[in-house]
Amino acid sequence: MSSISAHQFIVLEGISGSGKTELGKLLAQQISGQYYTTPPESFRPSRKEIDEKATLEARFWFYLASVVQASHEISKILETQDVVCDKYILSTICYHRALGLDIKIPQWVTYINPDHTFLICCDDDTRRKRLRASPGSIMNREKYDLQQQMEQRCLLEFRRCIHQEIDNTGDGPQHAVNRILAAIRR
Repeated sequence: MSSISAHQFIVLEGISGSGKTELGKLLAQQISGQYYTTPPESFRPSRKEIDEKATLEARFWFYLASVVQASHEISKILETQDVVCDKYILSTICYHRALGLDIKIPQWVTYINPDHTFLICCDDDTRRKRLRASPGSIMNREKYDLQQQMEQRCLLEFRRCIHQEIDNTGDGPQHAVNRILAAIRR
């Protein structure tokens, strides 16, 4: 389903620690849009249990359902303003592909397509510093290493799907936001 709105739907995708949230909030503020993050609020209470206990297939369907719900909520917001979304359909697809699931989304699953999708990246050292500073960071070295291997596989999947990449390593978040603004104004 396409976005049919005078307002823009901009998605920022990327792996943990790339800076999506900071850039998304800053971008939304500068375009007088609304910042939105997935999964939607109604799905968040179940997220931890799904991540820990559900099969990979069930986990995928949970996150896909959350995108369908997010799409509905975003379409309402787009009636009055631009939306900057932190993670959307490609996060669901790429993370599950990186975990080994062969993804096939049925045609009856509908969601609005973004006007712009950007892959937010940064170098590994910057990412590690951001991850260590974030609440809930993984302190167990073995779990951390496994998580990072999966994140790198996910990054490869993102790069297969997204053609607009924004490096968020240096020069501060405003510099990255300026590159996004230049791209959406073309």
